[in-house]
Amino acid sequence: MTAPSESPLYTHVTVKTAHDQYLFEDLAFSSDFLTRLATLPDHGCHVVAYAIMSAHVHLLIAHCDDAGLSHAMMVLLGPVGWRANARVQEQGGVFTRPFHRKRVVTDAHLLHLPIYIHANPHPGSLAAADYGWRTSHRAWMQGNHPVWLCPGAVLAALGGRDAYLASLQDYIDRPRDRMSVPGELESVVTVVASVLGTHPSTLLDPARGGKRDRKLLALALSESLDLGAIRLGAALGVPRSTADRWVVAAAADPGLRAARLAIVTAIGARNG
Repeated sequence: MTAPSESPLYTHVTVKTAHDQYLFEDLAFSSDFLTRLATLPDHGCHVVAYAIMSAHVHLLIAHCDDAGLSHAMMVLLGPVGWRANARVQEQGGVFTRPFHRKRVVTDAHLLHLPIYIHANPHPGSLAAADYGWRTSHRAWMQGNHPVWLCPGAVLAALGGRDAYLASLQDYIDRPRDRMSVPGELESVVTVVASVLGTHPSTLLDPARGGKRDRKLLALALSESLDLGAIRLGAALGVPRSTADRWVVAAAADPGLRAARLAIVTAIGARNG
């Protein structure tokens, strides 16, 4: 088992079940997934925070390189999927492919992610954010975490357990419609339009905005404002399934890497 790198890369990974099946409601399936997380350090990856939802999982992972992360996820998801199919005697993919990944490029994003991940199961209350084994929140607070869970560096950067808990409480206490405040939405749209060399109104118009640019906008809104598929679809004027596909496509397309980085940098400068 390898130790975390002194200067790791951090990536937010989202794993979704095929057809939004509630597979993680099955305790055996969820337990199998958690057990397999223990294999990640053997491949140079360490879980910093996690949340297991009914049909998807959030992971904040510290790793050395992208190739190592891809291999580790293959080792993680393959056996879990095979055993799931064997239990229900079915064939076919258990998870959507590719899994969604987002490299963390700013300290602010890194420090926000454990808060966002741990509040995911039930954002309405701090007690629900604990949610037992479904998130790493309890391990973060108690410190008795398994060896494959390594919150130390990020927890320290947050200021320790008390500061982390205060930040989580503050996040949960905010109105849940804060993500769709017109001023915030318009600000992100303006930044993305500036980077892409177009006008904000064009970018938001389904008839005039290019699909490539609107996919990049979908990704930017999803990540910078934590917009879910329903709100994202409403903002872009498309069905939520389309908005969700655009986010995954924009994140996975290597041809959009330069544009993604330019947008992240511009949004970071705006927030800085």
